[in-house]
Amino acid sequence: MGQNEIKFTLVDTKKVCVSGFPELEGREGCYLGEGMAMFWGKEWRNYELFVANTHTCKIRKLSTEGGTMLVDDREIDLDLIAKKCPHGYRNAKDKVLKYGGVNRYGGFEKGVCAISWMLYPEGRYFADSDGFGGEDNEEECVYAIMDTHLDFIVPFRPVDNIEKLLEEVRAHTCGSEL
Repeated sequence: MGQNEIKFTLVDTKKVCVSGFPELEGREGCYLGEGMAMFWGKEWRNYELFVANTHTCKIRKLSTEGGTMLVDDREIDLDLIAKKCPHGYRNAKDKVLKYGGVNRYGGFEKGVCAISWMLYPEGRYFADSDGFGGEDNEEECVYAIMDTHLDFIVPFRPVDNIEKLLEEVRAHTCGSEL
């Protein structure tokens, strides 16, 4: 289907609908600012995620319903993940979504937004109601920075302070991605 047939409708300041794109027909997405929107899977345990630029009508599918990340190898810093995310490295290498999945960190501002990917949950995730089975480990989450062209300008990697990284990237882009 041609991009000229895709249409976005802003329902209110936080919701957007799309028509002319069969995979998203009838779904309501979240408006992220600067003409950008996100659409999640139909069901709560569906890992599917789309990011859309409502100005250019460009849509990028980031993950499948079954939980596979649709990113190429250059969009993941596996070397840094291997060093800092020992429990989640395999999920990053295999591009598998489990646990918390993939989401956004904030919205688009000055042409960029952070995308989070939970590689491995904190140890309490595995515990039963009595605490049995829990593991003594921290949550392992990686972030990437996406621009309004739907390109990752910073690959998925462990980040100690995502707000600081976003501030640095936004200062560098100065809104040039708009």
